[in-house]
Amino acid sequence: MKTGASWHAGQLKSFASESVVYRRGSHTVTVDATFGETAHEIINPSGIQVEVHSRDFLIDVADLILNGVTVKPERGDEIEFTDTDGVKYTHGLMQLGNEPSWRYSDPHRFKYRIHTDRVKLPT
Repeated sequence: MKTGASWHAGQLKSFASESVVYRRGSHTVTVDATFGETAHEIINPSGIQVEVHSRDFLIDVADLILNGVTVKPERGDEIEFTDTDGVKYTHGLMQLGNEPSWRYSDPHRFKYRIHTDRVKLPT
């Protein structure tokens, strides 16, 4: 299983990813990320259950290096990417309800699945 998970992670990176900039304060790193989406069910302040969707980024654990140190995602971090029309988007890590803002995407911890929401208007 571990060999298959490693192969799958490599295939996603090679054939289904785009370059994004991962930012924590003044430190950045350009990494390859596969885009995804996750539906979260939360209870809003009025007590109504709503479904919220996050833009997810799947990033290799080994690639998330800031200032020379391998790091785990943290709240307050941002991910920037430019779409095919040249529009730049900035997303911040998003925690909804009891769900963390990220999780490992596989049992062998090769990739992070980072949940985000747009924090700046496109430029």
